[in-house]
Formats: sequence, structure tokens, C-alpha cells
Amino acid sequence: MKKSSAWFLCIALLFTLTVPAQAAYTVRNAAYAQTLWKYGLFLGDGRSFALDKPLTRAQGAVLLVRLLGKESELVSYPHPFTDVPDAYAPYVGYCYTRGYVTGLDATHYGSEDPLTAAQFLTLTLRALGYDSNRDFAWDTSADFAYQIGMIDRANHARLVSDAAFLRDDAVYILYQALITNIRGTNNALVQSVTLPGHPDGDVPAATDIEANEALALSAGYPDLYERRPVGDDFFSDAAFVGDSIMTAFEVYTKLTPPDYLAAVSMTLKGAWTKPAVSRPDGSSVTIVDALGERQYGKIYIELGLNEIGNSKETFRARYEELIVRIREIQPDADLYLMSPTPVGRYVVSYADIYTHKRIHEYAELIRSIAADNACWYVDLIDALADEDGYLPDEVSSDGIHFGRATYLKWADYLRTHYAGEVG
Repeated sequence: MKKSSAWFLCIALLFTLTVPAQAAYTVRNAAYAQTLWKYGLFLGDGRSFALDKPLTRAQGAVLLVRLLGKESELVSYPHPFTDVPDAYAPYVGYCYTRGYVTGLDATHYGSEDPLTAAQFLTLTLRALGYDSNRDFAWDTSADFAYQIGMIDRANHARLVSDAAFLRDDAVYILYQALITNIRGTNNALVQSVTLPGHPDGDVPAATDIEANEALALSAGYPDLYERRPVGDDFFSDAAFVGDSIMTAFEVYTKLTPPDYLAAVSMTLKGAWTKPAVSRPDGSSVTIVDALGERQYGKIYIELGLNEIGNSKETFRARYEELIVRIREIQPDADLYLMSPTPVGRYVVSYADIYTHKRIHEYAELIRSIAADNACWYVDLIDALADEDGYLPDEVSSDGIHFGRATYLKWADYLRTHYAGEVG
């Protein structure tokens, strides 16, 4: 888009729909993000603008090149840095060659390091023709931006505060830079640069959480996606079924009001054959019988770790038998099948059956059972494991059982991974 006017950009903003804010971070500048997206300046990852995330140094270089209208002219510009991903190399190389950016040292750019407000403002002021050695000092760039009218009082206060500098702040600065006059002229930057233009696809959501909200509401079984956290009253119509790990979950998290129907050494078949749930009169009933005593909207099942020595065929048959029996008495309940909890590296030294490979194989088997039986799948490996899929060494002495902090992490995962709409 050549010779675009600042007036037209402002009008476009007025007709941009504001993306709803989320609980974890109140998005302030979603409308700016949407407008900048339409002009090809701020794209996100195709599904989310990630406005609640920091802006990295590599991303800052990309935005500066687009702000200058130079993206279409990029070639292979040299730079000395060894930590710049290939996708960012042309942008960092251009900015380095032009003197807009420097590295952390001779060979490291710090691609994934977050930019500060002062640093990003310095980049945008340079795009407007100002010199950080002559016109302003980089560490007081917010003051200078306020003095020339690029940012307003409220945003100046935020940008000089201790608040984290986020992509949400960056889109505000980008937009204001576009409608600010280039140094020594009466022309706004937007009138002097060629903007990339409207990208393909739908406008991204403001944050990953909001993108996941939309995906969760439209997705079929079995996967869940991170969403805005629900309160504990979400579990008021829930039953938590399981073995000793679930009994510990109740003790450590004190999450109420779910009904806990769990027992030490409980198995899939034992859920309908072993009287293990105590009643007020001193008698005991099976878990399945106990489930028939009231209606539930959600039933979470944490079973199977005691049976991963069985063949996968036997495991599947017993799990599907349990699902059938539960659905006979709870036809309207959402069933959430939990993967086995991850195990630590130490476990294999004393229990060959609990290998990393086997745990992950049976987790995938449970996911398959969930998909085939219209159930939801709760990925506890995703929730609790380290980057290699193991239970972290520091949270467990035996590699299987763990303490309060891990259970609380599990509970938080359930609060952000759920099905259906929440009022």
C-alpha cells in the first residue's frame, strides 16, 4: 500500500472489532493489532497475536523492517551472530548492517531475549529519523516519545514503570509511530513507506488462550486446549475416579467440591468388581455403584498405572468395559480419561515395567480409547513432565509418587483444560 494516509489508518482502526480480553492478562490494544495485521505489519503466528507475551529481540527486528517498508527488499545481509534462527536472519542482518541494532556481544544477538520498552521505542524512533546519539538517549526514549507526541501520558507511565513490556505494548507503539511525522517533515511515516498489505487467512485471536477458546468450542474429541481458568465451582458436578494417586490428589489439593471415588491399588476392572468406596453405614460399594448414587456432569478417570503390565488388548478391553458401565448409569456426563502420570528417570532402576517408553505408549493408548469412545483426554504428561517427558527428579523420591506442589500443578491444569462453554 503506497502513500497511505494517517487519516485512513485512523478510520480503519475505528471499524476494527476489539478482541475480548482474557482473565490472565487484560489486553488493551487488540484493535491496534488487528489494524496493523490488515496492513501486513503485525502478523502473529497465524492463529494468535500473543499480545500477552514478551516481544523478543528477533521479533523486534522483523517489526522494524516492516515499519520501514523494507521487507520486500530483503536480501542476505551479513551479521556475525550465531544464535539467530534462519527465519530471522534477513531481518537481523538488515538492521545490523544499517546500524539499527547491535548484539549482546560479538557473536550473540540474543534472539529469544525480551526487548524492553526503551529498546523498542528506540528502534521505532530511529525509523522516524531520530538519532539516539544526538536527539535522545535510548534509556529515556519513552520521555522523548512523549515529548514529540508519539505516545500519550497513560502509556508513557506504563512504559517507564516496572511492568513487563509485552507485544500488547508493542502494537500501540507501532501504530503511533505510523501516524507520527518523520523528523523535520510534515509527513507521517505511513505516508512514506510501502506497507506489505493484507495477509491471507482470518485475523488471529488476541492471545493463545483466546485462540484455544475458539478451538476448544469447535473441536471434537479427544483433545483439550488451554483456556481461561475456571473456578472450583466448575467441579461441583464432577466425580474423580482413581487409585492411590487420586486419593493423594484429594489430600494435597483440597480441591472441593468433586466427589472422590478412589482407592489404593484400584484397577480398571476393580472399579466395577471391588467394593472399595465406604458408605456412612459402614458398608462398601464399587466405584461404579457409587457413581450411580447421584447424577454427574463430569467424570474424571485416573486409572491404568497399576495395569500397564497387561497387554494393550486387555487394557483397552477393560477400559472400554468401564466406559460402557459408566455410561449406562451416567449417559449425560462428560468423561475425561486421564493419561498415566509421568514417571521419573529413577524408576527403571527398580521397576522395569514403568519405563518412559511404556508410560508414553499407554498414554497414547488411552488417548486412542478416548477418541474411539467420545471421551475427552487429559494429558497429564503434558501437565507434569519435564521437557523430556519425565517426572522431574526433584519432585519425587521414588519416581512415581510426588508431593503437594505437583498435585497443585495438576489441579491448575484441570482448571485450564476442559470441554464445553463456561458461563
